[in-house]
Amino acid sequence: MKKKIAIILSVVMVAALLAACSAGSYKNAGREYANDYYDAYPDEPYAPEPAQSENYEYAGTDESGFTEASGATTAKDFAEKMIYSASVQLETTKFEDTLASLETMIKAYGGFIESSYMTGQSYSSKWNNYEPRRSAQYIIRVPSSGFRSILDDFGTIGNVTESRNWAENITEQFYDSESRLNTLKVEEQRLLAMLEKADNVSDMIELESRLSDVRYSIESVTSRLRNWQNQVDYSTVTVSITEVKELTTVVEPQRTYWEEIGDGLASTFKEIWSFLKGAFKWFIIVLPVFLALGVVAVITVVIIKLATRSSRKKKKEAAEERSEDKKNNT
Repeated sequence: MKKKIAIILSVVMVAALLAACSAGSYKNAGREYANDYYDAYPDEPYAPEPAQSENYEYAGTDESGFTEASGATTAKDFAEKMIYSASVQLETTKFEDTLASLETMIKAYGGFIESSYMTGQSYSSKWNNYEPRRSAQYIIRVPSSGFRSILDDFGTIGNVTESRNWAENITEQFYDSESRLNTLKVEEQRLLAMLEKADNVSDMIELESRLSDVRYSIESVTSRLRNWQNQVDYSTVTVSITEVKELTTVVEPQRTYWEEIGDGLASTFKEIWSFLKGAFKWFIIVLPVFLALGVVAVITVVIIKLATRSSRKKKKEAAEERSEDKKNNT
């Protein structure tokens, strides 16, 4: 009996390998194993199973996150599988308003926030003539149908300083994995049928071990397909928001020579004015120190003058005494 079981397992595995090799064509997913089945079970009629295709639909932000549905394979199921992603950098002078507008826009597009964080500069940055600034980063997910539109709408909530987007075509990997999943399910059914006919413990253990491996592979491939479908249905956009005192001026292209000179002079005067404001602020801040040093300097000068005057007076008196002594001696 062991020999018979080993032969049957070999036939099933060869059949699975042949089916996997034929998975390069999407429409050949789940090929029939009629010949192998006849070899394994010559006394039983073979009923071919219809090829099945799994549709992994994203279910939004409920507890599970996903809903799986299955149905017959159609031409629509073989549509391209594209993953769209983008990165956007915004600057704003109204930080709280921009964050509120972003969250409202995400809800309007039927998306959700996957993660977010906010940070800010310390108050000590004022010593370098900079105001404390905050920044935030959001990773958001939006339906792929609104991916292009939401990229255009970011300009309405802030000043877009950088925007990048890219796409990844996973069509071939997706349907190859889906075909492998169907093949694994066919093998699972074969193993279950063989397990029912097993008549000793050792054969049952061997079959159950192989069945466990197949079921593990089914779960792994199913998880991969669900993750891919999630990324296909909901595009990922990383949004970075920075608080600024003044928005970056976008210089229009093809400006004239004199316009460029005007822009340069305006920028120079702006920098000079900023420097003067910073210097005046610094002077006001350190003015008490200068006043204290001035008082100390005045007191020091007065003390030195009084000491010098006293010394001169003593020298003069000593000189007069010597002169008086000379007169008396003569």
